[in-house]
Amino acid sequence: MNYIWLLNGAAAPSHFEIARFRSKRLAECADELFSQLVHHLHEMGEIAFEHFFVDGTKLEANANKYSFIWKKSTNKYEARLDAKLEKLLPELCSKYGIVAADPSALLSSLEEKADFPFVHGRGNRKSELQRDIEELRELLGRKQKYRGYNEILKGRNSFSKTDPDATFMHMKEDHMRNAQLKPGYNVHIRLFLQGNRMLLSEWQLRISTNGESFFFCPFCFFASFYPSVLI
Repeated sequence: MNYIWLLNGAAAPSHFEIARFRSKRLAECADELFSQLVHHLHEMGEIAFEHFFVDGTKLEANANKYSFIWKKSTNKYEARLDAKLEKLLPELCSKYGIVAADPSALLSSLEEKADFPFVHGRGNRKSELQRDIEELRELLGRKQKYRGYNEILKGRNSFSKTDPDATFMHMKEDHMRNAQLKPGYNVHIRLFLQGNRMLLSEWQLRISTNGESFFFCPFCFFASFYPSVLI
């Protein structure tokens, strides 16, 4: 490993031990542990916080390349849906003599009027009320889906259905030479300039494991197992 010299001759931990540490212990304390490490170096006079440099790279995610959801498309389709609901609401209210402030309230009122079983399949003719209820259910279901997409996006332009943490972007390696957007992550590193030395300040990589996300920093691992090397 790149930081093997921190062990001072001690036996290196096995990859099983590192894996257990990352999955069971590091997820909850990595950010706080690294923050304490930086503040400790500042108190020792090793970091002055005068100048810093930021660099980053891209890592391709293990996600389907065709599972993209785009923010612009979501907003466009949601706007069309809102316009359709806005037009449909007064029509159905006038048609069935219902006063409703929003489509959800209208759907509840229509379902109360439906005192007959719904029919499906070939040879069964749906009533006009059933068709209107099903159309309204379908529109409200799409509305809920678009809201869920916007909650996942949170300011991003895209995400992957199979890995919502991943964002579609151009990768450095483009073997097909077609500038295809692929799901991936941005990794950033920040270095402080102290005299003629470059000191690591921050290295953040968002990793998703079993639905949980955490930040991993290699210094946090050694600071936990071998705190004596820091003083």
